[in-house]
Amino acid sequence: MNGIKANVKVEIYPGIIDKLDRAKTTAFEKTVDWILSDITVRQVVPFDTGTMQSSGWGLVKEDAAGLVGSVIFNTPYARRWYFNAPNEKGNVAHFQTAHNPNAQDHWMDYYLDGEGLRLIKDNYSRFFKETAGGLVK
Repeated sequence: MNGIKANVKVEIYPGIIDKLDRAKTTAFEKTVDWILSDITVRQVVPFDTGTMQSSGWGLVKEDAAGLVGSVIFNTPYARRWYFNAPNEKGNVAHFQTAHNPNAQDHWMDYYLDGEGLRLIKDNYSRFFKETAGGLVK
C-alpha cells in the first residue's frame, strides 16, 4: 500500500440538522393526513350516514423504530367493516354504494404496493422538500 494522506474537514451544523429533522416529521404528518384525505376522495370507506368516514383521523408517533403513522376510523364497527368479519348472526357486510361508489373492505390495502405506495412516496417527498425550506432539491 502506498501512503496516501488526506486532509478532511467536517463541519456539523446542528441548526440545519434540527431543521431537516423537523421537516421529516412534518412531512410524515402531512403524508398521513394526505392518506386520510385520499381515502375520502377515492370513496372507499363504507358510508351509510357518514359517521365512520367522518370519524377518521391520522396519528403519528415515534417509537424505537422511528416514526409510525396510523389512519384510524373511530367507530365501534370500523374494525368489523374493515375486515368484513361476520356479525353476531354470522352475516358479512354488503356495502352500500349510493354515497361511496367504491365502498369496500380492506380499504388501506391499496397503499401497501403499486400505485398507492408510489403516491405515498411521491407525496412524502414533495412535503419533505416543501418543509425543508430549500435545503433539499
